[in-house]
Amino acid sequence: MEVLLPAKPARRVRIVGVRVTASRLAEDDVLISDNLRVATPLRAALDIAHRFPVEEAVVLLDALTHAKRLDLTQLVEALGHQRTGQRGCRKHQQVAGLMDTPSATPQDSRLRIRTTNTTATPHSARF
Repeated sequence: MEVLLPAKPARRVRIVGVRVTASRLAEDDVLISDNLRVATPLRAALDIAHRFPVEEAVVLLDALTHAKRLDLTQLVEALGHQRTGQRGCRKHQQVAGLMDTPSATPQDSRLRIRTTNTTATPHSARF
């Protein structure tokens, strides 16, 4: 589980099994669900693309788009609009380039990545 706190939390929080991250969220990156403030699916997807290795990011984002929680066109556009020189922009563009066909299973995603992009993982020849 990942918890996102305001950009400068008062103190550092550590909970076993929970990754605590500090970041700024724009109001349009937040929605209310069951009286809790949560990141929108698009914001969560951008965070996944930024924080996870390319292969894992694509697998997770394929699952989100396949489950209809996220629009593929909107995601690819958002990932592709990262400014050159902005931290993570090359990785976001690489993830966007692998997001053209959402797969039904994680195994489908991994197979597609490994057959189209040999730089996704150092062990891309393994299945």
